[in-house]
Amino acid sequence: MAQPKNIRSLEMQVGGHKGVQQSGEGDLVMKPCLPAERDFYQAIAGDERLASLRPHVAKFYGTLRLEGQVNTEGTPGGDQ
Repeated sequence: MAQPKNIRSLEMQVGGHKGVQQSGEGDLVMKPCLPAERDFYQAIAGDERLASLRPHVAKFYGTLRLEGQVNTEGTPGGDQ
């Protein structure tokens, strides 16, 4: 996946854990996750036996590493 530009914290988050971000264009939402959650989304995206679940979960576009580009709370700004 190409690196989104101007990553920023999600402006209107009403629930969930901290660290949800969006691209500068606002067309892509990114969230931190543990390996088990990532594996779950990858399985649904790639396993045709699980295709019936796809309409009920967020579309999975792949993984993105932001190490060193976010602070300890997972928000933009680098480690602080």
